[in-house]
Amino acid sequence: MAMKKSIVAVGVLAVLGGAWVGASWYTGKLIETQINQGLIEAKVQVNKYFPTANSNLTIAKYQRGIFSSQIAYTVEVSVDPAAKVATDPVEVNADPATKEYVTINQNVSHGPFPLEKLSLVPKLAYSTIELVNTESIKPLFDMSKGQSPLTVNALSSYDGSTAVKLVVAPMEDKTAQDPASALKFNGLTFDGTIVVEKDKNRFNFVSTPIELTESGSSLNVNKMNLEGSIDNTTHVIDSTLDIGDVVMNAVDEEKHQERYTFKDIALNGSVKNGKFDMNVGLANFKMKSFVQEVNGQSTLSVSDLTISSDVKEDDKNIDQTLNTTVGNLTVANHNLGSGHMLLKMNQFDGNALRYINKNSNQISALLLNSAMGNSSASALDDNQLMTQLMTFLEGNPTIAISPLIWKNAKGESQLDMSLTLKRPESMNFTDIGQLAAQLIKQFSSTTHLSVPMIAEQAKMNSQAFDGMSAEEAQAAADMTVKDLIAMGTEMKTLTVQGDELTSSFNYADGIIDLNGQKMPVEQFLQSLGMSGE
Repeated sequence: MAMKKSIVAVGVLAVLGGAWVGASWYTGKLIETQINQGLIEAKVQVNKYFPTANSNLTIAKYQRGIFSSQIAYTVEVSVDPAAKVATDPVEVNADPATKEYVTINQNVSHGPFPLEKLSLVPKLAYSTIELVNTESIKPLFDMSKGQSPLTVNALSSYDGSTAVKLVVAPMEDKTAQDPASALKFNGLTFDGTIVVEKDKNRFNFVSTPIELTESGSSLNVNKMNLEGSIDNTTHVIDSTLDIGDVVMNAVDEEKHQERYTFKDIALNGSVKNGKFDMNVGLANFKMKSFVQEVNGQSTLSVSDLTISSDVKEDDKNIDQTLNTTVGNLTVANHNLGSGHMLLKMNQFDGNALRYINKNSNQISALLLNSAMGNSSASALDDNQLMTQLMTFLEGNPTIAISPLIWKNAKGESQLDMSLTLKRPESMNFTDIGQLAAQLIKQFSSTTHLSVPMIAEQAKMNSQAFDGMSAEEAQAAADMTVKDLIAMGTEMKTLTVQGDELTSSFNYADGIIDLNGQKMPVEQFLQSLGMSGE
């Protein structure tokens, strides 16, 4: 009877063992399929978003076993001389293309119970990814004492959910002539999770503090937390990045000790890739404070800085609104006030912007070579660039600042302005008036200046930037305001209404309306003492 029970037990173990072996083999085959598919998708994304990257990712070796697999990837990066922006076009054309190679090893322990990371809950795999010490990145290995400068560990579930640990090894430059000024990095670890759900994939990453020093300079970041989600239907990415305190220390050429302190930085957004391969949606930046110090003395501080961006698109155009607020600006311990600006950019042709983004390197090379008198050295077709520019102008792009407000203890002033461009009938012009008539469809601005505010601002500026005493700065401010009013009224560019200075300026169809007085552009330029040529 006992022997029969033993036989049954052995049989059960054999079945379980066979099931585990079979499941591990099947999981390994499943992982191989997923890796090949992921490689194809990665190449598509790289070509889409980095068309000039000149890189190639391939699988150099794939050795699949029953319980584990070993994969080697090769990243090849080619430097294309034609894509360089250089000060010597001849040198660019003469240099041959160079290639750099980076090898990445991945060890995959198969589920359902990975031997390298045993878990009571069945898992797809446990992976360890490391860099290989090749000639291209040997200096990094030297600084990390032979460890892989970058290591990624991932424990994946069958539904795609993954626990990830990314480790950047501590590094120190042992080749520096002065050990006291050598690069030292304490290392960095990101612990994160990716949770796959039916409608969204959620992610969360938390970092350890960062400490980096070199040649008397240092960088310290006490925390970084990233969390968010990706909608599986709309592909909208919602994310929030919180960065605690960032402190940078440096020594300038005159041996002054400089310190820059950023506190409570937060970035969040809800964006997706739009029709024209640009991010559309909402994005926000907030910073509690920024302080610049020189030799322990505050030279500049900004508090409660916020920047909000809203990008929208239709079938043809992209519109963007930038909303910026400065809670307080202080220079050399003098309070210069607070401000707010709303910038709007409308009717920007999406295809033209996509062309500019895609060919930014070539366009930069074209502009640089043109400035050097050697535009033919650029590989960019000038006619194609001009076609895109004309398409952009044909849509009547508009840039508006409404409002720009600045406040201090004595009041506030405001500027509102709008500029609409148009496609020129001809690019031939001989003076500024003709240029305006060709490119500007409409321009308008209204200004409201508080006299007490302007005087206070001029006083504070003189104290902060020129080092004047309070009495000297007050006298200089009074003279500045007096001269401003005298010049503005004489040239009829300003209207005085009690303690407020106002101005209204409009341009359209070659006619300027200045505070209700209409005149051709040439007459306006002559009134400013300009010939128009």
